[in-house]
Amino acid sequence: MSFIPFYVDEENSTTPLLTMQPVDSDGKYMIYSEGTAPVLENEVALSKKVLKQLGLEIGDSVKATIDGVEKIFVITGTYQDYVQLGTSARLSSKLDLTDHYIYDYWCIPVYMDTDLSSAALAEKLAEEFPQYKFQTAQEIVNTNVGGIIDGIDSMRIWLVVLMAGINIFITILMMKMFMMREKGQIAMLRSVGFKNRTIRQWQTLRIVGLLVVADILAIPLSRLMDMTVLKGIFGIMGAEINICVVPLQSYVIYPAMMLVSIMLAAAYASSNVSKIDIREISNME
Repeated sequence: MSFIPFYVDEENSTTPLLTMQPVDSDGKYMIYSEGTAPVLENEVALSKKVLKQLGLEIGDSVKATIDGVEKIFVITGTYQDYVQLGTSARLSSKLDLTDHYIYDYWCIPVYMDTDLSSAALAEKLAEEFPQYKFQTAQEIVNTNVGGIIDGIDSMRIWLVVLMAGINIFITILMMKMFMMREKGQIAMLRSVGFKNRTIRQWQTLRIVGLLVVADILAIPLSRLMDMTVLKGIFGIMGAEINICVVPLQSYVIYPAMMLVSIMLAAAYASSNVSKIDIREISNME
C-alpha cells in the first residue's frame, strides 16, 4: 500500500489516496461493483467516492505523479471501500513501484486445496509455520472493523436478558396501573360470576395482544432503520453495505423469548385480581 496523489488537471486538486497494489497476482479476487480489475500498468480502479469527487467515470483517464514522473491511467473499474472514508485506489501488479515508498502492507491470501475448514487450516498452518500469523478471512474482516463483530456476538445473550428484564418490569408496572384504574370493572365482573382465572386470562391476553401487534409493526420498522440509519453510518465511511438478517433469530426466537417473559410477568401481576374486593364496584366510573 502506498499514498499516491491522483488528479485530473491540476496536481493539487486532490489529496494522496491510499493505493493498493497486489503482489504477484492479477487482483481479480477483489470485488468490483462496476467494471473490472486493472490489468495493464496504465490502468487503475478508483473507489466510488473518488470517482464522484473527481467527476469521472469508467473509461476516463486520471493522472498521478509517481517518483516525480507524471503518468496517465485509464479507469477500468470501481468499488466500495471503507479505507480512508472510502477514498482509495487500486493499481495493476504490472506497474513497477520498486523504487516507490511503500506505506504498509496488508495480508497475503493463501489458497489451498484442502478438505479442512478455514479455521482448522489456519490452526494447522500456525503449527507448521510459527513465525507467521494465520487468520481466516472473517477474522481479517473483524480486525479491520475494530473487532465489533465478536463483541456483539458475546454481548447478544446479555442484551436479550437485559431487554427481557426491562420488559418484565415495565409489564408489571403497567399491569398494576391498569388494575388500579379498573378496580371497579374487575369487581363488577367478579360480582356477576366471572372467575378469577378468567379475569386474569383477560388481563394477560390484553398485554400479549399488544406485544404481538408491536412485533408485527417492528419488522418493517426495523428494516427501515437498517436502510436509513445503519447504512447511513457505514456510508459515511464510504461503504455501501447490505444488512443481513437471520430471520429465525430476529423474527422467531427472540420475539418468542420476549413473548414468554412478558406473558409470565403479566400472569404474575394479574394474581392481584383475587385481592380486589367486590365492594370496589362502588368506585366504578
